[in-house]
Amino acid sequence: MSDIISMDDMLGVASGDKNNMLGKLLYFSLSDLLIDKEKLAELCAGMGIYYAGDRRVSVSDAFKSATGDIKDRIVVKHFGQQQIYRVYCRDNEHTARVLSRELVKETLNRETNQYEKLANISFDKRHYEQVLRRELDGLDEEFESLKLLSQELSLRASGIRFQRAA
Repeated sequence: MSDIISMDDMLGVASGDKNNMLGKLLYFSLSDLLIDKEKLAELCAGMGIYYAGDRRVSVSDAFKSATGDIKDRIVVKHFGQQQIYRVYCRDNEHTARVLSRELVKETLNRETNQYEKLANISFDKRHYEQVLRRELDGLDEEFESLKLLSQELSLRASGIRFQRAA
């Protein structure tokens, strides 16, 4: 390939998700090609484009992270006495399909703390997979339409290149 295309000339985004534009461009225009992750990172670095190609976060990790962010320290003064509470989530017994965490209120005391379970928060992977499958079913039809449009554009571009060469 002897022609060099400037990405600045090719992309114009006024608003929206600019960080993932290269991925979207590659996905919709080069969907039949596979690119090594390391090579893509190298290409992005060469063009000065941010690349977030880290490992994918599993749904389990996302659930643990989201519930792990639930934490607070509450100080209550009642009749001149101060009481300190901590509220947070901690792991609970779980199965291969269902993750379980519990929301806990910890009452801090000098000698021993008291723990009270406020709620159980569960994540059923089967339910998530069903929802995801329904969403993907709808996307399959859209993808097929985009793939046909992509093929049509590719044929038109080939025709234009052929006309220019002639």
